[in-house]
Amino acid sequence: MKFIHLLFCILIGSGFLWAEQGTETVTLQLKWKHQFQFAGYYAAQQLGYYQAEGFDVKFREIPSGKSVFDEVINGNATFGIADASIVLQRLNGRPVVILTTVFQHSPLVFLTRSEDDILSPYELRGKRVMFQRNDNDASLIAMLTTLGITEDQYTWVPSSYNSRALLDEDIDAMSGYRTNEPFIYDKLDQPVRLLDPINYGIDFYGDLLFAHQAYVEQFPQRAKAFAEASLKGWQYTVENPQQVVDWILEYYGSEKTLDELSFEVQATLPMIAADFVPLGTFLPERFNRIASVYKSVGFADEGATLEGLQLENYLKSNNTYNKNWLEFMLMVAAVFLVILLSLWMINRRLAFEVKQRTQALEISNQQLEYLSETDHLTGIANRFKIDSILSEEWHRLERYKAPLSIIIFDLDHFKDVNDKYGHLEGDKVLQNVAALTMRNVRNVDSVGRWGGEEFIVICPSTDAEGAMQVAEKLLEAFREKPILGDIRVTASFGISSSAPTTGDLTDLIKQADAALYRAKQSGRNQIQLAT
Repeated sequence: MKFIHLLFCILIGSGFLWAEQGTETVTLQLKWKHQFQFAGYYAAQQLGYYQAEGFDVKFREIPSGKSVFDEVINGNATFGIADASIVLQRLNGRPVVILTTVFQHSPLVFLTRSEDDILSPYELRGKRVMFQRNDNDASLIAMLTTLGITEDQYTWVPSSYNSRALLDEDIDAMSGYRTNEPFIYDKLDQPVRLLDPINYGIDFYGDLLFAHQAYVEQFPQRAKAFAEASLKGWQYTVENPQQVVDWILEYYGSEKTLDELSFEVQATLPMIAADFVPLGTFLPERFNRIASVYKSVGFADEGATLEGLQLENYLKSNNTYNKNWLEFMLMVAAVFLVILLSLWMINRRLAFEVKQRTQALEISNQQLEYLSETDHLTGIANRFKIDSILSEEWHRLERYKAPLSIIIFDLDHFKDVNDKYGHLEGDKVLQNVAALTMRNVRNVDSVGRWGGEEFIVICPSTDAEGAMQVAEKLLEAFREKPILGDIRVTASFGISSSAPTTGDLTDLIKQADAALYRAKQSGRNQIQLAT
């Protein structure tokens, strides 16, 4: 009884010590102006999550011409929000540490005018392209580099930060966010197309919360508490987006209208991907892949490392350092309490934690594989996964001498759907097309999004006649009934088939593309077989 009384006194005394320490005033540096992109942080403030952890948070829009990294490193802000370019900052030796992530995908894309019929990055050759040729637009640069599009094949125009640049300036393409610019051009009656790096195997994280390394080294548990409070705010936001939109308009002076913020909600939630992975999930393997992209485009030295990038490194290395008197007394009390509860409970708890960590690791690995191989919009294989399947099937062809066929099809006049119904309905059409395709191919076939409104079906051990039967079934499925509401679409198909001793994989793809082009030139809504 005396020990219990002593423990009670220690805990009460600890509470008084914490009250004496007061609330920490911190500044969160936004990467842009107040908008739904930062909704979870506003929610954490409005719902008292920050206050519960002892933070008085001030939000700060980014000053014109300033870098969010410089603002945090120079001490003008305690925490900051940045995209995957933080990986490059760390590779180049800057003291920044990721606390958590919110956006599983980057919303950064190229925008082009629909009437220009620029359907893929390849068609940017010879065009005037506006973007920031630095780490901020690294995912766009990586997409161009990966596809073999060199700087001398297009004219680079420095970014003017004008969201209306496609109308106001002499350019053919511009960088922008799929969460913002499409709404602006819809209101201007200017249909646009989006060239998304995700469709070409370049999948970067979007917004990440970070801090200066010195702060994390001194206060690792405080940094963790701020990240956890922020994620609680984002969880509420995902479940109650309209409530947070109301707060943004009422308390944060956003320049956006209700319609603009509502569009941003619909475009942002898929980037967060909370239905697929828990909020705050970020995987070292994915950061290593992003670092490899930066190195491949010459932004960082090959020998640069990401050591010290993640908060977890400091939680592990600091758990026996930087302890104040309160933490020491609580630790002593905890040790006595554990002794009283007996050692067998410790063993039981350890066994349970080992099981949990093993399951969490398995889930994380599955999530990483899913994110890296799945098209985030349609849920089918992305370009990265399709390239892998094609390579495997070609090796199988060479070894076992069995034929291989591919079907590439493109939706006819798809820009008319976007022009008439808007991009959100256009996205739903692409999702339904993917689902319809999956229902009408064979179990052995692989279906993927080849890019934009273009899809591919890989038919292993199948000759041209067998692939034709698959394509005819799909053609009739499109013709049979509307794909969404009263929206009807048709498709043009190109088929190529390779015997075991002819051509290579590149030839096979080129022949299918050429057949698809003939189908479109011949009136669309038909199938052409490669010659």
